Amino acid sequence: MKKINKTVMGLAAGLVLFGGTAAAASSSLIGQKVSAVLAVEHHGKSAGEAIVVDGRSYLPVRSLEEIAGVTYAMQSSGKIGLSDSTSSIQGQLAKQKLELLRLKLEIQEGEQAVAKLHTLMPELLTGKGDPTTQASLARIEKTLGENKAAYEHTQTIVSVLEELAAAKK
Repeated sequence: MKKINKTVMGLAAGLVLFGGTAAAASSSLIGQKVSAVLAVEHHGKSAGEAIVVDGRSYLPVRSLEEIAGVTYAMQSSGKIGLSDSTSSIQGQLAKQKLELLRLKLEIQEGEQAVAKLHTLMPELLTGKGDPTTQASLARIEKTLGENKAAYEHTQTIVSVLEELAAAKK
């Protein structure tokens, strides 16, 4: 009787420990034969390759992201979460608009700093004055120029995203 109980207990433990693994493996594509590899195109441009297994084609998630604007993220559950292109566009639009505001504030602060230095030290306008202050002014003006260029670039991105969002409606 003890020998049968140990065997049953061993079988039960084995099923508990390895049953989930066997079930997961049987429903996966691991070890399955790829019968074909297909080129995927979107609007005439290559978008990667899909594989065919048991008559079904499988496209990498990254290709789906690039083709349809779908975004994905690994979730803590081990699954891949997808969001549609509309929410992706809206999310990017909001992010870029925040970037515009940040850049606008930095530009305003930079312009105010330059104006204040010119007011307090008019000799800086002629290139004369303390070399350290001149170097600081040059750094501020360089950063100001970079921020203005970034602002223009971000404005272009916002315009494109707004057009895409309008087209999706």
